[in-house]
Amino acid sequence: MYAQKMSSLMSFYGAETEDEMLTGNLQNRAFYLQRDNRRYGDMKDRILIAVKDLQREAKEWFESDCQPHERPLMASAWYHVTYHTKYYRENSTFLSFPWINGDILLHIKSANSPSVP
Repeated sequence: MYAQKMSSLMSFYGAETEDEMLTGNLQNRAFYLQRDNRRYGDMKDRILIAVKDLQREAKEWFESDCQPHERPLMASAWYHVTYHTKYYRENSTFLSFPWINGDILLHIKSANSPSVP
């Protein structure tokens, strides 16, 4: 669902890559500005708000689909299906997806890292 919604946003704004959506900096600004005469800064703000809204929605999916004690496992699963070579596809993978739960991923990483004396 995340990939489908991000793809729709990219298509609407004329973005070719996920990076453009995450930063709001479109490589092909002319494409979008032909459809909307507002200033580029306004467009950039709307892109960033749309992406934030999608990320907030995905966070809600995450929190409603699993109990608090299951969240580290689910966050790991989101990371795995995004980055593992078995699932990774060049044109359909959105690398920002698991980082919606970056706080949980970082907690897992710190819990599994050896402590430095």
